[in-house]
Amino acid sequence: MEKKSPLKYYLLGGAIILVVVVVAIVLSQGNSKSTDQQTQTADSGNTQITSTIPSATTVTTSVANSSPASSDSLIGTWVSSVKGKGMEGSGKITDEGTTTQVSLTGDVDLVVKGVENNTATGTITFSKVCLTTIVSVPGKPDVTKPAECLGAYSQPSVMQISGNTIKYSGKSLLGASISLTGTYTSDSMSGNFIRTSPSGNINGTFSLIRAKK
Repeated sequence: MEKKSPLKYYLLGGAIILVVVVVAIVLSQGNSKSTDQQTQTADSGNTQITSTIPSATTVTTSVANSSPASSDSLIGTWVSSVKGKGMEGSGKITDEGTTTQVSLTGDVDLVVKGVENNTATGTITFSKVCLTTIVSVPGKPDVTKPAECLGAYSQPSVMQISGNTIKYSGKSLLGASISLTGTYTSDSMSGNFIRTSPSGNINGTFSLIRAKK
């Protein structure tokens, strides 16, 4: 038989070692890719959880900051919160040396038909407006007169809106100027009024609620 030289043994052993090294490198790269894929999957899962939490927080904040009333909620019919006392006030009127102390009560019916550009339009009606007077004349006893009530008086209503504040200006049945300034919610409206005439002013308050349908 032919004898194998030592050189052939060395070459054969080197080839075997080279194959082992190549297999080890391939296996090492395969494990690395598997590890990267697992890491990416885990990172992807964490990203989904993180994006869900801010979304839930945003919804909660939006509900908490929602406004209870908007200008559109003015649309509808508003009536005196207490019948016969939708507006109450008092003042003094002077005329040719005579001073008259006046107390005023009455009803206010407000119908808002539309709201646009911070302006509410509709009609306003003053009814059952009663004036109780105490007349004072120098040198004579005061005279209290029975209440005098005026008929209902309707007119177009134009109210300016700023936030939850409303302002209205108009005329009374007798020609005096009337202005109302107040605030509103979705079901109530209240504030102050002033009735101005050449003889004097009457100041008071008004209180309305939304009419039930």
